[in-house]
Amino acid sequence: MNNKNWKRLCKGEVQAKQLKINLKEVSVNMTKEDEGKTVKVIAVDILDECRAIQIGDTGEISLYEDGIPYILLKTGLAKGSIYCMNEEQLEVIES
Repeated sequence: MNNKNWKRLCKGEVQAKQLKINLKEVSVNMTKEDEGKTVKVIAVDILDECRAIQIGDTGEISLYEDGIPYILLKTGLAKGSIYCMNEEQLEVIES
């Protein structure tokens, strides 16, 4: 999935079924039970850089819905903001 479609999906403008994404092919490492865990950003893309998200920033999974983790950032320039991120960009560091 490209960044444009990911952004539209995060904003709720489209649904995964409209983009014809087969969610069964996507490897899911996180689950609903991961809500509240602390995560560390291990990779960023162009959109994340525009949001001032940097590698090494930490946050908390505030919501995990439809395979998308919503992260409340606790450090860095984007501190206090909630963003949806691709779970491959995150590493769980604390339960």
